[in-house]
Amino acid sequence: MASINLNNLPNLPGCYLFKNKNGQVIYVGKAKNIRKRVKSYFPQAANLSPAKQVMVKEIDSLDTITTANETEALLLEINLIKKYRPKYNVVMKDDKNFAYLKIDEKQTFPIPQIVRQKENDGALYFGPYLSASSIKETLKFLNSIFPFATCRRNLDKISKRPCLKYHIGRCLGPCIRACTPAEYRQTITGIKKFLQGDWQKIASSLQEQMEKASNKQQFEKAALLRDRLFQLQKTAAKQQVVINQNVSFDVIYPLTDKKQTLITLLKIRQGKLIDKLNLRLSSIETDTAEILAQFLKQYLTAATDIPREIVLPQLPAISLAELKTISQKNIKITIPKSGRKQNLLEMARQNAFAYKQQILPAWQKHAKTLLNLQKLLKLPNPPKRIECYDIAHLHGKNTVGAMAVLLKGKLAKQHYRIFQIKYTTGINDMAALAEIITRRLNHQNWPLPDLIVLDGGKPQLSVVQKTLSHIPQAKPIKLIALAKKQELIYTPDSTKPIKLPQTSPELLLLRKLRDQTHKLANSYLQKTNQTRYKKSPLDNVPGLGKVSKIKLLQSFGSWQRIKQANLEEIAKIIGPHKAKILVSYMNKYDQD
Repeated sequence: MASINLNNLPNLPGCYLFKNKNGQVIYVGKAKNIRKRVKSYFPQAANLSPAKQVMVKEIDSLDTITTANETEALLLEINLIKKYRPKYNVVMKDDKNFAYLKIDEKQTFPIPQIVRQKENDGALYFGPYLSASSIKETLKFLNSIFPFATCRRNLDKISKRPCLKYHIGRCLGPCIRACTPAEYRQTITGIKKFLQGDWQKIASSLQEQMEKASNKQQFEKAALLRDRLFQLQKTAAKQQVVINQNVSFDVIYPLTDKKQTLITLLKIRQGKLIDKLNLRLSSIETDTAEILAQFLKQYLTAATDIPREIVLPQLPAISLAELKTISQKNIKITIPKSGRKQNLLEMARQNAFAYKQQILPAWQKHAKTLLNLQKLLKLPNPPKRIECYDIAHLHGKNTVGAMAVLLKGKLAKQHYRIFQIKYTTGINDMAALAEIITRRLNHQNWPLPDLIVLDGGKPQLSVVQKTLSHIPQAKPIKLIALAKKQELIYTPDSTKPIKLPQTSPELLLLRKLRDQTHKLANSYLQKTNQTRYKKSPLDNVPGLGKVSKIKLLQSFGSWQRIKQANLEEIAKIIGPHKAKILVSYMNKYDQD
């Protein structure tokens, strides 16, 4: 603040840029009188929002840019915010990913194309779209109705032969001049009307063309037009009719928290909902009127299809004159209190809330589920770290144990562990579980879990519980078992299992972890056995398959021990017929 001399600021319209001590632009504003506006930030009694009060403490210097009038200042402010993306302004996070559909009507045969920026070049732009993939899907559908060119050929030159799309009726063939520029432009007009939501005029035009072709006995052309009309009507039927009037407007709802604002925008065209955008604004501003104003400034400069009415939950902190300057249209702001438009505003609010849930971090998404698990299992706190254990083996051989982990509701693969069973022999899953959990708890540098889940039922729970009772560090850890089939939850302090609905979020979370542990154990077992049995003299024995080979190696342990076995011992493993083949091969093998 020391480097700012307020009395030297110009008494002119323009923009001011507040900077921090590192010279970084932290806020851009516009004013009719720069000196008066900037002075309003600094008196002790300044009526500023909490976010602005925080900002003022960070201001170290400022720059000013004067303009001829307020209109120029408004447009300059929008461009400067887009350039510097200051942290105290409301900034659209998604605008860098915007894509547009461009149609350059100056060309004889315009080819619709996807671009990342809207330029002042006289071409038509449609959008913005949040991704190029959504435009590609739109173009793919449009091409099924309107046969426009999609190739990269120079259509100013005549080609010798057309592309495949011409032969399948997806292109009028401008490259070989199979259509006139006027005929081709009729197709482009249809695309424009479709993108503007004017379905009825397109359908009427296709119906008229079909009837003309039929009257001229051009039945193939009539059939093609009929198919296009059917495709259009089929798609139009899917569009939700939200208001029984031939009106167009946008519905905008902001959902604000301390760090960002989520905006849902519903596009209503000809009474139908044709598109929905979910956008994110980066801002610490909490004044909804100011947030709406900043959003409208930025969105209306990016949008190409601006209606004459915008439905909002409250008035924005921007005048209708400023909106007209940005959009070049007289825009009406509607604040509905009841009726269909109020219902649409509620629909936008619900969509904004649903979008918030989608983009929440995993721990926030599962916060309620973990809280319910705490109550269900009588835990002191919601379980932040949950570990699950499972055992896998091949007929009692090569037994391994797996540990999968959930951290704050999210799978934490960096914490997964595999254990080679050392002390348990034979098929004894319960003892193997007790072994690996004991070994795991001996790793003092590993954070302790709040909850341990066993893949099993009451028997597994009883054995592991008895083992853990002798381990001091295991006392605060809750232990449960999740049994397959009926998906029952067994706990040490209850004789009856807990049965949750199959769609319960708590059960789904535990099942997700259990299934991940099962997959981890079996994948590792399969991988190690494939490596172990990959190369062996048994591979060369005719008529001896993979299963027989594994059985022999599991039973005898090595090729050398198989060679030392007699015919009867081998026959017990793979049968007398295969045993004779193997013994014959081994005799020959020794002679060689």
